[in-house]
Amino acid sequence: MNTKHDIFVPLLFVASLFAGCDKLEQVTAYGNDRIVGPQLQSTGPVIITEDNYATGTTTFSWKGADFGYPAQVSYAIYAGYGSVSDYCLFENINTTSYTVSNEALYTKLTGVSYLGLPTGTTDISMYVTATIGSRYEVIKSAPATLRFELAELSSVPTLLYLPGSYNGWDMYSHGIWGTKNVFKGYVDMNAADSPVEFKFLTSKGEWLGNTLDAIGEGGNLTTASGLYYVTADLNEYKATLIPFTIVGLTGINGTWATPAVALPYDAASKRYKATIDVTATGSFRVLCYSPEDAAGWFWSYTLGVASADDIDVSGGSAVRLLPPSESGVAGDGNMMMRETGTFEFAFYYNPADSYFYLSITKK
Repeated sequence: MNTKHDIFVPLLFVASLFAGCDKLEQVTAYGNDRIVGPQLQSTGPVIITEDNYATGTTTFSWKGADFGYPAQVSYAIYAGYGSVSDYCLFENINTTSYTVSNEALYTKLTGVSYLGLPTGTTDISMYVTATIGSRYEVIKSAPATLRFELAELSSVPTLLYLPGSYNGWDMYSHGIWGTKNVFKGYVDMNAADSPVEFKFLTSKGEWLGNTLDAIGEGGNLTTASGLYYVTADLNEYKATLIPFTIVGLTGINGTWATPAVALPYDAASKRYKATIDVTATGSFRVLCYSPEDAAGWFWSYTLGVASADDIDVSGGSAVRLLPPSESGVAGDGNMMMRETGTFEFAFYYNPADSYFYLSITKK
């Protein structure tokens, strides 16, 4: 079903200047107090469901701004939710409407590195800006509240967060991805004090603790400080934690072992890192060793490059990592080192997009 949402809610607009330097001489026919801002319009809530996610669109429309000068006007749409304010959803728009696919809009609204909106019904603050050039006045509207009704889509990965004592109980600083209520991923729970306490936090705001065999309402979960592979099934309300005692690189300099070179944990930078002399180019990957994985020859928990575009690495690279089964690269998803020399390799979690990375810095 191709569903289209048209947004038409009149706003009261105020003219305000964004701070800038080296302003050009103004060439508007109106003084700043006479410039007329745009008016965003809406007929109802934006609803994105399984049926219209892949094929539907949403159109934002507004009455054009009037600067008193026949120049091309550039518009931008902003939104705010929770601790996120003034987030630019869309910019560089030169017409008085903007149509976006529901798929792209859903990502912008719910993505962890975007607005971070939960599923369900949520009211958010939005406004529009208008300008006739990067060095001219920017007119900002008064905020307006728009309603979004977003289904939890089985085909779209969502995050399950793990706030705890290891991260200062920051609700959204560490999460694992999943679909259909089954989540899995690596979690850096290294902390000065052990054991650490934590809970699961869903996108709906549910705090789940109690026990791993019956997660739900109850006290905090506890475990020893360290790196874990965590699985959480919110259909069965069960979770597992696989601990790792060694993290390192395997395949580096042509040596495949468990691992070939260990990466000690550096608490100050929250990274597993080491300086390594690379004497031979070739393929390698990250391996996390667990004493519980003897049946898998201690090779069940490895990570390679997430995208085929990032297979070739050298000094200055920072690549997103995924397990081989989830990688977009055929085979094992190994990285290919293309440069010799002395390098610092660092394995770390990036809260900006909730993935682990490997950075390579030439020394």
